[in-house]
Amino acid sequence: MNSYQENINEIDDIKIMWQEINLRLGHLEEENKRLARKVLNSDYKSARERLINKYAIFVGVEIFMLFVMSAFFYFNPEIVEKYRWPVLIYWALFFLGEVMIDFYLMHNVKNIDIYNSSVTQISKIAATNWKIHKLAVIIGLPIAIGAVILFALAMDSDEVVIFGMITGGIIGLIIGTTQLLKFSKYYRLLQNRD
Repeated sequence: MNSYQENINEIDDIKIMWQEINLRLGHLEEENKRLARKVLNSDYKSARERLINKYAIFVGVEIFMLFVMSAFFYFNPEIVEKYRWPVLIYWALFFLGEVMIDFYLMHNVKNIDIYNSSVTQISKIAATNWKIHKLAVIIGLPIAIGAVILFALAMDSDEVVIFGMITGGIIGLIIGTTQLLKFSKYYRLLQNRD
């Protein structure tokens, strides 16, 4: 009987140890989940903040360029008069459109609630924004090329201006491509597809 009682006590001790281990494992699992959420949220927050900053910079540059180009076309005496207003309006509408699109995208990114939204919700918003961003680039690029052609016509094919436009276009394409790759990286992070 004594041996039987010892076996029962051992089983009870094993049950107690098992419950303690389960309790500790449960705490460790919760801690791991909490840490994983914290890391994931910090990645989301970092990508979200960088996107907001990039869009804010783009909006600022576009507003600046809107005023600079408008003043240039309005006050420059070398502009062929018949092109002055059409080119000015074309450039102004182009930059206003870009400002509105980037402001809209920035606003969408600002509204992502990384702490209370599910990964699926964040991913869906990011995917939609990225599609809109790419569509804006695809539509905006030909419009920008048209604006440059109108600019060349308005300047009456001045060789120095044409050379400057070609150089600026090449530099713009390089900068634009690097920025597009950065936007892509941040949107991939938000879509949880690094």
